[in-house]
Amino acid sequence: MATPIDAPLVLVVDDYEDTRELLAFVLRRKGLRVVCAVDGFAALDLAEQCVPQAIVMDIAMPGLDGIETTRRMRQQPALESVPIVALSGHVLPWYIEGAKAAGCNSFLAKPCPVDDVAMELTRLLGLATPPSAH
Repeated sequence: MATPIDAPLVLVVDDYEDTRELLAFVLRRKGLRVVCAVDGFAALDLAEQCVPQAIVMDIAMPGLDGIETTRRMRQQPALESVPIVALSGHVLPWYIEGAKAAGCNSFLAKPCPVDDVAMELTRLLGLATPPSAH
């Protein structure tokens, strides 16, 4: 069954292809539309083009990391209030605080179950029920 065209659009940003593909696959099965970016620069371009309703942002990426990407997104009027879920294997308090100070709404430690990401998106998007598998 195809994802409804009016389903929330989520931008998944991660430099690891396996992580992007897994997140995209599961989130689509949960009824969300998904676009993916391989790094912060691609994420900024894609977010400007499609204006997602939510973003899943890897924090530790080469080049433009997730913290700086989030800061830049928050400077764009169309993206300043889009919920951003930070994902990272770096879980020291200053790292988590840095992600939140940059504008991330929540922080999930990697590795985490993809269903946890879906539930956090459900909460941040204010969906009445969790996205359902099709």
